[in-house]
Amino acid sequence: MLSAPRILHLINELKDRYTNRIIIFDMPSILPLDDVLVLLPYVDSSILVVEESVNTPDQIRHCLETLEGEKFLGTVLNKSTLPRQNYYY
Repeated sequence: MLSAPRILHLINELKDRYTNRIIIFDMPSILPLDDVLVLLPYVDSSILVVEESVNTPDQIRHCLETLEGEKFLGTVLNKSTLPRQNYYY
């Protein structure tokens, strides 16, 4: 459904109409579905959200390999229980 011409037209229209805004598409996991891969060519950049104690190193590695060569900005650690001072490196 996400690769339908109407959706792609909507994405382009949003980007053209709101050039001074950031449009965020909150997408499902990249692993079990191909929705993210279908939309990657139509977005300006992507961010990988990793959930602490849920995503395994192998899953993260697979996602990073999948996103390699794409307009990838970085990773966000979600639902972390680490002390706040450890967030910044």
